[in-house]
Amino acid sequence: MKYLSDLYVFQLLGLLAVLSLASEAAVRRGAEPARLRLAWNWLLLLSFAACVLTGFGLFVPMDKPVSRVVFKLHIWTGAVCGWAGLYHSAKRMKAMLWHAALRGRPGNHGREDKRTRV
Repeated sequence: MKYLSDLYVFQLLGLLAVLSLASEAAVRRGAEPARLRLAWNWLLLLSFAACVLTGFGLFVPMDKPVSRVVFKLHIWTGAVCGWAGLYHSAKRMKAMLWHAALRGRPGNHGREDKRTRV
């Protein structure tokens, strides 16, 4: 736990939690949900790409100080990617469960109902 604290992972997750709450509040105040969803999707994509690139970068021989910076970037982008992915899934969980429940309904035979499209 101290290691994660030294890497500021908990502070980063706290900042992301505040960002999540702020985006939820913005939607309640009338902000366009599609625009916020697009921003979160971009955050998810960019943090995933950065996490992958820094992960591959750890296999490249480099000086110890540079390796530490790359490792910290990998941890930070992984934390951001994890949070954005969880938030992304949580926002769509109702639709995913609803869709799964309708697909398993007797007589549906795997066909999609127009109302189940997300």
